[in-house]
Amino acid sequence: MRRGLTFYLETWAHAALARVGRGGLHHVLLALALACSMLAIPACAGSTKVDEVWRSPDWRPGFQHVVVFAIAKREGVRRGFEDGVVEALDRVGVRAVASYRLFPGAGELEPKSLHATLAKHQIDGALVAQLIAADTDAPFVSTTPYVVTGPGVGFYAYYHSICSRVYSSGSGVEEPRVVMIESNLYEIASGELMWSGLSATIDPSDVDDAVRSYAKAVTNALKRAELVGGHLKR
Repeated sequence: MRRGLTFYLETWAHAALARVGRGGLHHVLLALALACSMLAIPACAGSTKVDEVWRSPDWRPGFQHVVVFAIAKREGVRRGFEDGVVEALDRVGVRAVASYRLFPGAGELEPKSLHATLAKHQIDGALVAQLIAADTDAPFVSTTPYVVTGPGVGFYAYYHSICSRVYSSGSGVEEPRVVMIESNLYEIASGELMWSGLSATIDPSDVDDAVRSYAKAVTNALKRAELVGGHLKR
């Protein structure tokens, strides 16, 4: 099973390097390092490990109003995931909102609606999460085409690319043993990527526990990077 996951991450890394060029080599190496580290540690149900894959040299501290996007075909998964991350961000003093509260309908949003609503609610940051790999007891399969991000790939282009793939893909892998999620924090005003992290959650059989573990790990990573919580300098 682990061989399948490693192969998938190697494929992802080659695609990432081709997309972001030599400047993205650090992004790729950290992604592979995370994959290898997850293969080596004993399984601990619901545990999540996050590596800071990339932070913009032009990063800006202290996002004050962040919208959380979980791009998922299942509406219940989307809402539960977004609520968990919002709760974790709230604990470190960041005002956050789940995308489903701003955009109740399922599926990809129209560009004009997306722009107008984010401006109306004075959103200054967007945290976007996409599933990039899953390992199961069955032969490993890739069910959701992924989108590699990096410097130069803006928020709106990234969001629409993910949606067009996720909502046209299959139903997904059942009972994954390991799930890997790419999380990207964008500045809305410029559309620029500020931070990108890759996480792995082992044995996410209890969805609520897995979401809490992911949300806590990603929020702590963003706090260490001084992008949220305790550094509100805008």
